Amino acid sequence: VRSADMFTKGDKDQFAVTVRTTKPMDKKKIIDYMCKEMNAKEKQVPHEVNTIHVLDGGGGAPMVLFFPTNRIVIITASEAGTKDVLRQSKNPPKHAAISRGVKMASSGKYTVVAAMEVKKDLMNNVPAEWMEQVPNLRDITGIIVSGSIATDETEAVLIFPSKDIAAKGKTDVDTVVTLLKVGIKGQKKGKEPLPGVTTVDRKSTR
Repeated sequence: VRSADMFTKGDKDQFAVTVRTTKPMDKKKIIDYMCKEMNAKEKQVPHEVNTIHVLDGGGGAPMVLFFPTNRIVIITASEAGTKDVLRQSKNPPKHAAISRGVKMASSGKYTVVAAMEVKKDLMNNVPAEWMEQVPNLRDITGIIVSGSIATDETEAVLIFPSKDIAAKGKTDVDTVVTLLKVGIKGQKKGKEPLPGVTTVDRKSTR
């Protein structure tokens, strides 16, 4: 397996995993194996110039496979979910966090990439006391978290609507890092850490 990307919006018809392999896959062997493991039957559904493979009937949740190429397979939990993924693939996401996250996940450089769009109303609902020392982080529009087993590093990229706001956001991130360092030092000396403080390996802002 070269990489695996996961996309979800909260329900089964909006969940998808894309797996890329370095070598060509034998889809018949894969389908036969999964049917045996799931005690399921395959139903083939023609879709444009390709075929959607629905594996169901084993008593558990169905699995739907779609092979755009012999090195890529899209896995969803429903036929409708697969069709929705294929429909959306014709209109790539425009949000900076999602489009950049997809490119990062496809690069093969990272073990895990999680990218999300942050809605304004979500940040507006964050209690004011939580944002008192980092007010500009309320302007975040997206977050990308990536990690690599090879380098043992984790990176968080924060997306802001403009360079000016990003600069202010970076100041707030630096404040958070300073608080973390104080909390870690206090913990090493046997003191109680700052409330709500957790550790991070690396920080980055865009």
